[in-house]
Amino acid sequence: MVSKQLKQKFTDVLQSARFNGVEKILSISADLQELRETQSLDISKSRVKIYFSFGLHPYSAKHLCEISGKMLDDLFSRKEFIAVGEVGLDYYREVVPKEEQKKTFKYFLDYAASRSLPVCVHCRDAYEDVVKMLKTHSVDNSPVIMHCFSGTKDHALALENMGCYISFSGNITFPKSDDVRLAAVSLKDTTILTETDCPYLSPQWKRGKMNEPSNVAGITDYIAELRGESKTVFAERVYLNANKVFGLE
Repeated sequence: MVSKQLKQKFTDVLQSARFNGVEKILSISADLQELRETQSLDISKSRVKIYFSFGLHPYSAKHLCEISGKMLDDLFSRKEFIAVGEVGLDYYREVVPKEEQKKTFKYFLDYAASRSLPVCVHCRDAYEDVVKMLKTHSVDNSPVIMHCFSGTKDHALALENMGCYISFSGNITFPKSDDVRLAAVSLKDTTILTETDCPYLSPQWKRGKMNEPSNVAGITDYIAELRGESKTVFAERVYLNANKVFGLE
């Protein structure tokens, strides 16, 4: 996600990412304001390849009335827009009524399927309803990435069995994230992704500081250690998974 903090030090952020081995970045726009911020970025001279996604976060679901099929078609006709999302359900705080969230989630799931686009799914305290809605979604045609996973081992395995990819961010390093860590060591290496969710959820060793893309290297190493795997081999596996699910080379 693009924030004012990130924009102010955009060049430094990209240089740090490249220095830490990051070659590609997916910048997620979760509402219309973030989309406008994304489209104002100058990426012409970036040494890191930057891609984009767009959707409405559950807390922005009420803005579905401002979205049209033509607007989305125009957006996703651009080669740099490669995924739908983040979209989904969030019952942690009922900022938007559940039924309105479900309506918006279904709209974007259907749109992703119609364009054969991967979809980044946000889920917090809403796993039963998310699973229920994903059961009618063709993951073969439109792959599902469970963004910033925060559930349990059972949740992760159920989603993996449905064909979803599970993406872990800095929250896996938090002291109270035992359930998330157990999930990460229980999955096949072919379904795991890593991310930062920057500027939020800095890993434990950088708490209190703005999160940025370069931290994905440390998060990936952390999970490799949890799984008892070679850091290099695991990082290569995650890289291949990301290229596959997003249709990149």
